[in-house]
Amino acid sequence: MFKLIWDLLPILFGLIASPLAILALLAVLDSRRPRANGSMYLLGWSLAVATVAALSYLIFNYLAPDTQAHSWLWVGITRLCLGSIMFAGAWYTYNRSPRKIAHMFAATTPQDVLDSLPQLPKWYEHMNRFRPARSLRLGTGIFLFNPINLSCAVAAGLEIELAHISSGPSIVVLQLFLFFCILPMALPLVWYLKDPQEAGPKLLKLKEWIVVHNGTLGTVFLAMTAFGQYRNAFELLI
Repeated sequence: MFKLIWDLLPILFGLIASPLAILALLAVLDSRRPRANGSMYLLGWSLAVATVAALSYLIFNYLAPDTQAHSWLWVGITRLCLGSIMFAGAWYTYNRSPRKIAHMFAATTPQDVLDSLPQLPKWYEHMNRFRPARSLRLGTGIFLFNPINLSCAVAAGLEIELAHISSGPSIVVLQLFLFFCILPMALPLVWYLKDPQEAGPKLLKLKEWIVVHNGTLGTVFLAMTAFGQYRNAFELLI
């Protein structure tokens, strides 16, 4: 169990270190209906991360390797693919992400948010103003169309399955993982809804801090997670 938690920590940090999701949330909170729009945005993002992590766990549970060596080949290949995506994400975060983060920092309208997220499908371009249903779609899309977030959620399901613990503790660990993924997104929303006058200026300082420091932190966490996946893959394949 301790090893599982240790393996999940860098994945958790790699996932929550992605700044675009929380910057988009802060932009949503500047809309005309911050309570409804912010809540729906958080719901969409939370449903996305929970669905991907749970589905990956169920799929890996179904494909669980037996004692034969060849059945572990797909595990090693999967780890290599996940590690490659994370390593590419670390490189991108360090080299190119600051410009995108700076763009998102200045976002005040849905179009500003969408301009910062070119990976979203074209039909998102019709979101010309924040509304609850559109905020739900935006939260979902920011997670689902971010390969770094997806790889971290998939890696979490893989780690939990390969820990070879019974289904009860596995589900508890998965729930805890999801809770700590969602918590950093939920806290700014709860704070803002409780006291917008106090939270507003401090959330602006949070945006400024993310712009300055996220590149280094995100790179470190993603690189750690990538190297962990590579190490485990090489143990199986070599």
